[in-house]
Amino acid sequence: MRASGAHRARADPAGVVEARADDVIHAPSGRYAGNQLADEESGERGVYLPDPARVLGSLSRHLRSDAIVALQELDMSQVSQVPASDLFMQARRWILEAFAAAGAKLDMGTKLYTTFLRAGLPAPNTIAATQVACGPTSPGYEYMVGVLRSLLPLIERSGVANVAEIGIDILAARLRDDAVANDRVIFLPRIVGAWARLT
Repeated sequence: MRASGAHRARADPAGVVEARADDVIHAPSGRYAGNQLADEESGERGVYLPDPARVLGSLSRHLRSDAIVALQELDMSQVSQVPASDLFMQARRWILEAFAAAGAKLDMGTKLYTTFLRAGLPAPNTIAATQVACGPTSPGYEYMVGVLRSLLPLIERSGVANVAEIGIDILAARLRDDAVANDRVIFLPRIVGAWARLT
């Protein structure tokens, strides 16, 4: 947006977005933008949009006629382990319940197609990928625990769990040791991409 003259996109907790620019936006893109937007004025993150299609439709009015709209979102509920351990399922529950408590749409990736349509945009092309964590050297265990660590204040504030019971500093090692000992495979959240060119 900055390259086209826009200085910021502002989101308030009600999900109202105002694009400030005299020029059109050439090719807007967003990583997890359908679910969350940062407020650049306050620096606050974690403003979850109650109606992403409305926001996308509003922003699309600032686009040039041949612009490409590209978004990427997660399907968080798709995180899984085969065969599943009690430890993994507990960590998964903490993460999903924390995001739900914050108002996030857990499977916004699946909703991207209909979000484009509801925004009045052309039907998008879509693609999906999933990172797989297995074996002793995979960074997937640290990735999952890193997400959980970032949610600790929300987890305690919302009553999802007591931080002390999580044992965050040793959780990645516990997940790794258990997975390696029992030949478990973790499928991290599915990432869905969607893009469309305006006509």
